[in-house]
Amino acid sequence: MVRFQWHVEDGYCALIPPRGMQYHPDTAVQHVACEIEVPGEPQPAEAIFTVPSGYMTDGKVRNVGIILGHGENAEEWKGTLLTELAVKLAQAGYVVVRYHSCAKELRRQRTYEKALDVCATSPFARFVQRWVLVGIGHGARLAAIIGPRARATVAGYVFLSYPLTDSLPTAKGPVLPDSSILLLRISAPALFVHGATNTKVPTSQVKTVAAQMKPAADVRLAEIPDADSNFASGDPPVVEASTVAAVAEPILEFVSSLQHNNMKECRVPHAIPPGQPPVVLSETAAQGIAAQIAVLDEDDSLIYEVEPYGNAPAAAAAAAANGQQQVAQHLLQQQ
Repeated sequence: MVRFQWHVEDGYCALIPPRGMQYHPDTAVQHVACEIEVPGEPQPAEAIFTVPSGYMTDGKVRNVGIILGHGENAEEWKGTLLTELAVKLAQAGYVVVRYHSCAKELRRQRTYEKALDVCATSPFARFVQRWVLVGIGHGARLAAIIGPRARATVAGYVFLSYPLTDSLPTAKGPVLPDSSILLLRISAPALFVHGATNTKVPTSQVKTVAAQMKPAADVRLAEIPDADSNFASGDPPVVEASTVAAVAEPILEFVSSLQHNNMKECRVPHAIPPGQPPVVLSETAAQGIAAQIAVLDEDDSLIYEVEPYGNAPAAAAAAAANGQQQVAQHLLQQQ
C-alpha cells in the first residue's frame, strides 16, 4: 500500500511509502521518505524531503527550495552535516530534498536532476518558485553541472568544499583536467563554503577561480575555521555541532538574500573585494576555456541522446552504431 504518489514526467512517478512521514517535535520539522523512479534504473532512488511543520499553510514555506547533494561517499546523505543542514533550513521555512545514489558520477547527474524535478512537482513545494542547488564535494560539482541545463529556475548555488582540482569526466569521452571550468558557465549568485584546513583545495585557489567567474555570479565566500574538506576537525576528525552551525549561518544568510531578491544586503563577504579589476586572460587561455566549455555544452545534450543508465551494453551498442565510439567505450566503463 502506497501512502501517495505523484506524476513527475513521461510516466515516471515519485511515491511516499507507508509510514514514510515522520514528524520530529524536537526540531519542529517533518522528514518524508520518498522513492524516485529514474528512467532506465531497475530500482527507484531514495530521497528525503525535510519540510517545515506548517508546509500546508500559506506563508509557512519560502518561495525558494533547496536541493542538497552528497559527495563521493553516498552514505553521507544521512550524515550529521547534511541532516543538520536540512533541519536548520527547514526550520527557517525552506523545503529541502536530499537524495542517495551510489552510481558513478555521470549517472548521478541524472539522479540529482531528477531529485530537482521531483521536488518541483511535489505537493510540499507548491509555493516554491525558484531553487538553490547545493552540494558537498562532488555533489557541489553536480550542482554546477546541472544548474545551466535545469528546467526549473535556479536562484543560486552553494558549493561546500568544491573539488576544484579534481579531473572532470564527460559523457563524450574526454576527461577535463580539473573542475573549475564548470564554474565559468554559472550566471546566478554563488556561495563557496570552504574549510580553512582543506588540504585538497586551499581557499586561495577558490579566490583565484572566483575572480574569473561571471559578474552575475556575485561570488561569496565563507571560510570555516579548523575544518577540513568534510568540515570535520580533531583527531580522529568529527563534525562538531559548532562547525555545523558555522556552516549553516552563511548558507541561511545567502539563501535569505536570494529569497528576498536582495543580494546587495547579503552579509556574507565577497570572494573578491568589490571594485577589484577583472582578470584579463591571454588569448591562448581564453581559447582553451572556450574549447572546454564547448565540450561541456555538447555534454549537456549528449547525456540525453545516449542514456547512461540501465542496460549499458545495449546503450553502448546504440552509440557505436551512431558512430559515437568514445561514448560507447565510456558507457561500458560506467557499469
